[in-house]
Amino acid sequence: MIVVAQVRAVQAVNTRLIDLYWQVDQTISHKIAQAQWGDGVVAQLAAHLAQTQPGLTGFTSRNLFRMRQFCEAYKDGEKVSALLRQLPCTQNLIILNQSKRSEKREFYLRFAMQEKWSSRELVRQLMGRRGEMRNICFVFCSCMRLFHGA
Repeated sequence: MIVVAQVRAVQAVNTRLIDLYWQVDQTISHKIAQAQWGDGVVAQLAAHLAQTQPGLTGFTSRNLFRMRQFCEAYKDGEKVSALLRQLPCTQNLIILNQSKRSEKREFYLRFAMQEKWSSRELVRQLMGRRGEMRNICFVFCSCMRLFHGA
């Protein structure tokens, strides 16, 4: 009962964080569309947030770029939307940084959720079993292409 409640609480927080990522990305995209090249939109937004929201953490230029990178990688990923919300943001970022192809990211998202790995275990598995994971992922990605005609 307690563990189930804790898991639901974590999933609720993750869902809100992912939603926030999408909102931040929309704001940045809108500002970039209106800006001139080199205006430093992300740096300006980070500075604005730091000035207007003292004590607010997690919205540095680097983190805002990560949020944008995250949203760009998954913007067409309706299939993985639910998976993104079930894994902690740290695990999502680990998978994002290790996988450039969408099929590969989907595979790792599903695998991490199925195995219930911590962030540390996910990194260990990705680094320690890279060859095996690459083979499994190749089969999974090949099957995805067959089913989706990609």
